[in-house]
Amino acid sequence: MTNEKQQSKANTSIIDTKMSRRKLLGAAGTAMVAGAFLGGAKAFTRQIDDVVDSENGNDALNLEERGGYPGIIAEFSAMLSDIVINVKLFGATGNGVADDTHAIRAAIESIRTTGGTVFFPRGTYVCRAIVVPANITIIGNHAVIKAKDVFYTKTTSAASVNGTSVTVQNSSGVNVGDVISLKSDATDLIVVTGKTGNTIQIKPMRISKITAETHTGFKYNHASGSDVIVLSQIFWVTQGLTTDSDSLDNIPKTGGVENVTFRGIKFVGSKNSHNYSKYTIYELIASGAIFFYRTTNCNVSDCIFEDTYSTTVVYYGWNTNFEFSSNTCRNVGYVLPTSVSPQERDSTSGITLHWDERYDTQNSLHVSDSYVIESNTFNHCWNGGVFASASNNGLILNNDVNDFVSHGICVYGGDLGINSSAVIVANNTIRNGRNIGDPLGHGIGIWLSIISKSCSAAHNFIDNCEKGIVLNGVSNANIANNMISNCTTSFIELTLLNASVNVCDNIFLLEYGYIDSKAGSCVVLLDSSGSAYDNVNLVIQSNLYSLSPSAFKGSHVTRIIKSNDTLFMDERGLGAVPFALISDVTSAKKPKMMHCDFTGMAGSGVAAGQAWLLNCLETDGTARTVLDTAAMTYNDKEVAVVSSGATAARPTGVPIGYSYFDTTLDKPVWWSGVNWKDSSGAVM
Repeated sequence: MTNEKQQSKANTSIIDTKMSRRKLLGAAGTAMVAGAFLGGAKAFTRQIDDVVDSENGNDALNLEERGGYPGIIAEFSAMLSDIVINVKLFGATGNGVADDTHAIRAAIESIRTTGGTVFFPRGTYVCRAIVVPANITIIGNHAVIKAKDVFYTKTTSAASVNGTSVTVQNSSGVNVGDVISLKSDATDLIVVTGKTGNTIQIKPMRISKITAETHTGFKYNHASGSDVIVLSQIFWVTQGLTTDSDSLDNIPKTGGVENVTFRGIKFVGSKNSHNYSKYTIYELIASGAIFFYRTTNCNVSDCIFEDTYSTTVVYYGWNTNFEFSSNTCRNVGYVLPTSVSPQERDSTSGITLHWDERYDTQNSLHVSDSYVIESNTFNHCWNGGVFASASNNGLILNNDVNDFVSHGICVYGGDLGINSSAVIVANNTIRNGRNIGDPLGHGIGIWLSIISKSCSAAHNFIDNCEKGIVLNGVSNANIANNMISNCTTSFIELTLLNASVNVCDNIFLLEYGYIDSKAGSCVVLLDSSGSAYDNVNLVIQSNLYSLSPSAFKGSHVTRIIKSNDTLFMDERGLGAVPFALISDVTSAKKPKMMHCDFTGMAGSGVAAGQAWLLNCLETDGTARTVLDTAAMTYNDKEVAVVSSGATAARPTGVPIGYSYFDTTLDKPVWWSGVNWKDSSGAVM
């Protein structure tokens, strides 16, 4: 018999006071079960071996000295680099019927101080709101987490500002730990801290707050009979669940919650449960799966999200260094009833990054920073795949966005002049964006708006959308090497004020047989007429146009309505219509066209005086250069520009497309070269 076996046999005499390795593994079976799944069982066993099988036996685990089994597990919790907790060992059923909220909360709470991994074995777990602390990984093996249907009731007492309790008609669906919304004229977002009969105790969940105000309870007064809803949002990753205001609220900060990961879970929203006569989607903040607020290094990967009312995952203000990758989001927003307005549907993306709306000034930027959204699939999401608002230093890469109504990928600076900067949108596939008649149904492939510093959209494939790429209020942007095909209205739009934008080396394709092209469409639209400022310093260079004559229903390839100092260089391609329609008579500097090849089109379309041309090939192959003042007319001469007046005062000698507001007719008219016509084409 070996020395090891002799020692093991001797230890059996103290079985009542000392713990064998087998019993220890039984007590800590939670970690072993999931540890085997994660490949960490060997490391776990080795640490136990080091304690139990010490050479001199001095480290044998004494139950009495170490507080029994709970003490043993607490000790190992402190020792292990990562503890793995199986939710079923805390009472979760995973049968898709029973409410597993309490078991899941208990599992997370058991490692609140140490951090670790919460493991969901195969099954369907029904649950309500769960608050996730720092240093937690949520991982599943063919596990489904389904949002429990929301619960409604009404208050039977009034709630006052800073009050911490309220009575309700029926508290059967209200539990400690739930996130609740209470609404009369305004909405309070609160957390239930206790319940006695139909009286619930609360603390504020400070996602919505006015700057410099402090609330230890309710923020608003609520009359008796106010509506109460238990929210269906599943996981809340935030340190905003406090009983008082943060003294540093006016200073941007991160790190409230750190190192939280979700991986390998399927999330399913609750259907047919919201009463939108009581609450809008904005007031509910989110009805998806995960809500991050003030976080660092909080990531989501290899998860599936489906059938949610609003955005599946929200990073709301002050989040840094996070990654959302290899996930699938499907059927988002479409489960909303048709009575919900398009404005409310606008928060139904696959993933949303949003600035902190608690603030109504620019004193603090409250934006997300340094993030990666990569290799995700977004299918049938009403507002598209990605809505990144007020964010900096972001990468949106290799995503597949299909079947949406509003924007496939949107990078938006936010309100209050907050702005975004340094965001790259590259190698994404965006398909089938359609305006279905809603006011916000833009059907835009990529929308870049209010971005002050360096953004890029490159190497993307966009197909069968209303519009390909739209820019407004963007500076220092590069739109390059994209393949944009079969757009019904426009392929590239620069609206409002854009400055220093380069659109180069893109391919614009309208296939033979494509039937959805709309009358009046164009490939490139430059129109800042909705702004007090022009587009300025735009370079449109080395793009290839391939437009099937039978499919394209526009009258010109490009339209320039208002754009200051634009350069077209080395443009080329095939189309049965002229290249440019220029109706810009307000910009100080005319467009320039250099070394462009229009032989495959119906010429440049540029009348004398409308643009500067240098060595551009017309339809017949002749090189056209218009640089001298002798070839210029009306708008280039030193005469007063007449843009409005009576019918009798209409100017003469103006270029084709010249716009004049006829005060006699009380509407604008345009010069066709022969007649003045209104917007319907009728001669006026």
